[in-house]
Amino acid sequence: MKMRNNPPKIPVSSPGTAIYPKGMQKVQDILTTAAEVLANEGYSAFTMRNIASRLGITLRNLQYYFPTKQDLFQAVVEKMTDMELETAGIAVESPGLNAEERLSAFIDYSIKDNETPLVRGFQFELCRDRMTSTYCEYIYSLVKPLTPDLSSRQQRIKAALILAMLQGTPLIHSEGVNKKYQIKNIAVKVKQEVLNILHN
Repeated sequence: MKMRNNPPKIPVSSPGTAIYPKGMQKVQDILTTAAEVLANEGYSAFTMRNIASRLGITLRNLQYYFPTKQDLFQAVVEKMTDMELETAGIAVESPGLNAEERLSAFIDYSIKDNETPLVRGFQFELCRDRMTSTYCEYIYSLVKPLTPDLSSRQQRIKAALILAMLQGTPLIHSEGVNKKYQIKNIAVKVKQEVLNILHN
């Protein structure tokens, strides 16, 4: 998944920060580098000094945009979540798809997206809290029209089970996993299991 140039939704530090193109581009450069550090090197490498060094800027300059590590971390999570949901939305909103086909398109998208190094690395770090709840709500919106006789609570439980299955696929279906544990036609099998979850 490529990093897009969407501005972060959380506010940056100083009044007037990143309202001009140069400042907005700097914020995007910071978020892209920070996300790559987090995904590829882990949370231990996610330090303000390390990220500033990667960008070739001073720590003070980085803190002008994101005063603390937590501010930067939250902004990265927001950016990644928004990017994933935007791309997922493109996959499921193709004209003419019925409710089951929309869910099927989301599964295809999720499995493919989870195989990318950036997303896979990101998932194994400490940034799934907001992403998990947001993704559960998104899947709930896909599950709801397929299970009209269930309560909202039951639909959300099914959404959480589907998300757990999708987030687990990189463990057994991605580069570096022992071939004897990989599942052929995994998207087809996951869709079958999702239908079992929906109707049982």
